[in-house]
Amino acid sequence: LTAQRDYMHVHDMVRAYCELLIRGHRGEVYNVGTGIPTSTKQLLQKLIRHSTVDVANIQTELDPARLRPTEASYLWSDPSKFLVTTSFRPQYTIEQMCVDLLNYWREKLGVPLVEPQTVKV
Repeated sequence: LTAQRDYMHVHDMVRAYCELLIRGHRGEVYNVGTGIPTSTKQLLQKLIRHSTVDVANIQTELDPARLRPTEASYLWSDPSKFLVTTSFRPQYTIEQMCVDLLNYWREKLGVPLVEPQTVKV
């Protein structure tokens, strides 16, 4: 749970790609992301915080079968070139991303949604 990644809301990612199509330069390479690393443990804690089940019933355990021996510990972007080229700024927080993700699956499973939040940056 210590691996760190750069998570971005899918709506922001789509907007970012559209910005690249409009303002990016052909042949250039851009990193798209927030530039903010979040550990898997932090992401799990955010998801649990928005969970509707009793937190005491949630347990984490290591499944050795799911471990990847070559897993990168830190993997996040440096979006500075992209930000300078496009002036793009994410509109959604990681908290909103977690709420939207949970509500997506709740809707698919027929479970009541949590209060939709508008936690835009």
